[in-house]
Amino acid sequence: MFPALLTAFLFACSAIFGQRAAKLFGPLRANAIRLSIACAVLGILTWITDGIQGHSSWHPAVFPALFLSGAVGFGFGDIGLFLAYPRLGARLTILINFSLATLFAAWGDQVLLGEHLTLPQWSGVGMVLAGLGLALWPAGQPGLRARAPWSGLGFAALAGAGQGFGTTLSGWANRTAEQQQVSIHGISQAFQRSTAGVLVAVTAWAVWRTWLKKPEAVSGASLPVRRQHAGFWMTGAALFGPVAGVSCYQWARLQLPSAVVVAIVATSTLWVIPLAKLIDQDHPTLRQVAGTLVAVAGIAVLYLR
Repeated sequence: MFPALLTAFLFACSAIFGQRAAKLFGPLRANAIRLSIACAVLGILTWITDGIQGHSSWHPAVFPALFLSGAVGFGFGDIGLFLAYPRLGARLTILINFSLATLFAAWGDQVLLGEHLTLPQWSGVGMVLAGLGLALWPAGQPGLRARAPWSGLGFAALAGAGQGFGTTLSGWANRTAEQQQVSIHGISQAFQRSTAGVLVAVTAWAVWRTWLKKPEAVSGASLPVRRQHAGFWMTGAALFGPVAGVSCYQWARLQLPSAVVVAIVATSTLWVIPLAKLIDQDHPTLRQVAGTLVAVAGIAVLYLR
């Protein structure tokens, strides 16, 4: 359980840094740069760890599953995440992402791995959705409509689908590794997944810039931060998220089912609230706080059941 709780804190930090990076660089460009940095760091860490262990953690029977997991989770999931950040903000984006990812992970585990949730567990899912609806209710939030909430909701839902199905595919990779009687540590799993994530992210950015010939909208001028600090936010987004966060995430997936891991990690919504207030002076409304608490209560029911 500890790896999942640690992942929740790291992902919350990554969300704050990632939101700043997306505003300074543009969402697709920021995501591509972030994953490229993370892939390089994870590659070096994997090489060092494999050297210490005395054997390679790459196995041809397992790599395709990890690569596909990275393409879905790191690739399409993170594209949706970074396109949602400027539209909804870190708090609402991460709430939608992990709440819906719980549903997608449960469904993916049922279809691909044959693991089913019980009726009491689905009641917890209902609480998560109720809390989500409460947090996003537009009454008393006129500024939310001006920030293109519907496109933001769509991108956040894409992020949740990528997160959930990517976690299930990681479970499939772990099952394949068990069948092949091989062991792959969390850092190597994160590295192998990130190779696919970089490919998808860079392709999406190239398509946007080359074929659509449309520059990304950035809003760095409105941020209370100077451009020369952009590297700080980008580095933090890479280290807290794809490097440390996903390594712990893969570690947790080795111990727990997909839906349970995603549910615990979804408590990052609680961390985002004080972090966003501290860094961005982003004050949540009472409705959003109440909705987050209801959603987390539903997550607790999911875990206990």
